[in-house]
Amino acid sequence: MTNGHDMTPPAPPAVPGTLRLRLDPWGTHSEVKLRVSPEIAVDLLRELKGAGGDAGERQEFGAMGELIVLGLIIRDNGGWMTLRTAIEALANRNKDKHIRLEFGEAVLEMDGYSAKEVERLLGPVRESFDEAATRWQQFASQQQDTSELEPPTSE
Repeated sequence: MTNGHDMTPPAPPAVPGTLRLRLDPWGTHSEVKLRVSPEIAVDLLRELKGAGGDAGERQEFGAMGELIVLGLIIRDNGGWMTLRTAIEALANRNKDKHIRLEFGEAVLEMDGYSAKEVERLLGPVRESFDEAATRWQQFASQQQDTSELEPPTSE
């Protein structure tokens, strides 16, 4: 099985029946990809859009298996608030189920809901996203600078 374009290291296997939400920040594309269990994909997408998020289902070559891929565009702090709000609503609605948030090898297992724990996991996700976005902006700026150079003239 392949992870499609999942850029984060794989998390340890989940216990069967666990509702999974895997976070994959793509700072170069201003997006956080969310790989989620099919049982919660529709609810999460509804929560993201209901909180004002620019979100939708994503298709990836090679992404097959048990998780559905959603994407949330992150333009500013509001995108992170939207993500946190949607996760909180989803966790509250599924308090009786075992939920697992994943970011790379970092895993947060929840039976019930803890705002503090969710925030603790989202911090590194945001840092990774911001670092990738900064690198991308620097690269794009360098490309623009070199494209503005005058071509050599032949005399």
